[in-house]
Amino acid sequence: MREQFSTRSVPEPDRLDFLRAALWKLLGADIGVRATARDAPQAQLRRMACGPLQIIEMAGAGYVSERRGPGRADWVSVMLQLEGAARARHGRDETGLLAGDLCIMPPTGALVVERPQHFRQVLVDVPRALLDEACPEWQTRLFGRIEAQRDGARCLGELVRLLLNHDAALGNASRDEFSRAVLALLAQTVTGAAPQPTAAPAPPGGRAAEIQRQRVQRHVLEHLRDPQLSVAGVAEALQLSPRYVHKLFEGQGTSLMRWVLEQRLHACRQDLARRGARTVADIAFDWGFSHPSHFSRAYRRRFGAAPSAPAA
Repeated sequence: MREQFSTRSVPEPDRLDFLRAALWKLLGADIGVRATARDAPQAQLRRMACGPLQIIEMAGAGYVSERRGPGRADWVSVMLQLEGAARARHGRDETGLLAGDLCIMPPTGALVVERPQHFRQVLVDVPRALLDEACPEWQTRLFGRIEAQRDGARCLGELVRLLLNHDAALGNASRDEFSRAVLALLAQTVTGAAPQPTAAPAPPGGRAAEIQRQRVQRHVLEHLRDPQLSVAGVAEALQLSPRYVHKLFEGQGTSLMRWVLEQRLHACRQDLARRGARTVADIAFDWGFSHPSHFSRAYRRRFGAAPSAPAA
């Protein structure tokens, strides 16, 4: 999944409104924008998925962003300054970032970030539960400048640059590996310890795995009528590997496609109870079943009656 926004083709009087809308879409928070000079601000933004992480690249000049609302308590953004400088304020606290520096941003509360000159920075958005598992000490460095000279920060910057430059060529399995490396380097940067190979994006029984499983389930429910729905298709849409999607359901006593079948059968049962003049086959096709005979057998096994039988 990639999303891109640019002010290049936006008339100058409309750029602030354009930026507000783009930041809302990318960050899911109420963010005000104002210019820092007479010239209209410039900005290029793009977002891409990297396993369970979201990578948001921002570049441009001449604007201040201000998060007005509560933010996103379930996500933590790590701001990595690639070029230029930025200054951020959170309540009475203030921090400045130079090229190569990074900062773990507060998930909630008012947050002001000034970008007066040319800059390029990246927000690495991490599910909070996942960050708690991979780096329990992260809150000890909250909103503090982590200098570029720190080994982990330098490596993390190079890794993110590599990811940005080769995004189009990466498959889902590679993105999963990148997410592991990003979390390991972040943990090293915060603690000063060597990266731990066990810092995986989502252990099968962890809270982070539940977050990813819910993402998969929401996607499935939105596309339940699609007869082409598959593990590979879901994995591609969510920028996960098929193997990882399988693992998310292993500990649940089912598989993704068995869960899909269960949801489709219940949807069909509800429609059959009020089908009117519609045929059983029409309802089965409408919910993604390609073969009425297969649907009838699955329905009988699940509910103990033929789909044509009167509802109990």
